[in-house]
Amino acid sequence: MDNVGSFVIGSVIGCVFMGYCLYYLTQKKDSELDRERRRPIDKINIGGKFEFINSKGETVKSDDFWGQWVLLCFGVTHCPDICPDEVERMIAVVDELKKERHIKIQPIFISVDPDRDTPKVVEKYCKKFSDKIIGLTGTHEQVAKACKAYRVNYSNGPKDTDNDYIVGHTIKMYLVHPCGLFVDYQTSESILFPMGKLERINKERPFFGLKSLIFENVRNYMYTSVGG
Repeated sequence: MDNVGSFVIGSVIGCVFMGYCLYYLTQKKDSELDRERRRPIDKINIGGKFEFINSKGETVKSDDFWGQWVLLCFGVTHCPDICPDEVERMIAVVDELKKERHIKIQPIFISVDPDRDTPKVVEKYCKKFSDKIIGLTGTHEQVAKACKAYRVNYSNGPKDTDNDYIVGHTIKMYLVHPCGLFVDYQTSESILFPMGKLERINKERPFFGLKSLIFENVRNYMYTSVGG
């Protein structure tokens, strides 16, 4: 009986130990998988600080717009139709937000063609549409840095016989929170509702609005990247 009892006790201890090991390994594996799933979150930080040059030769930084809603549009002045249409839509959005929802927002046009678009050229281009728009450009390095931060793809096409070329680029509007935080990139038509909603939240509960802003973007990313 003593031998049987010892065997039973040993078996129970062995089973408990095996169960613990299995549980530990399972938890460790789940933890590693969870870390892998969460890792892309570090890469979703669209937006960031930028530095460009205006028509007066002055340096303009993203920090200069602290406290303002900002709507960014990347493009080129030599674009025959798409860029002008997008800039017109951007102005329409800005005007509607101010008139209908009393929301002030600063539109900014950033050229991704620094070879042809000098600060003076960009300013002249923007003034054709509205005095509200701030036109910016810079060195190749400054443009590349901002485009990388905002995930803007751009590339120069082949030159023709007149040494002219077309620049292909991402066509989106980038909404930036007054604290400098990237909110979303959308078309001009779909940006109106989020703007009104976020402005209302920030007026009622400023800090909650910012937390909600971050949470919604992270949650949406997790849903699309992990769940989809």
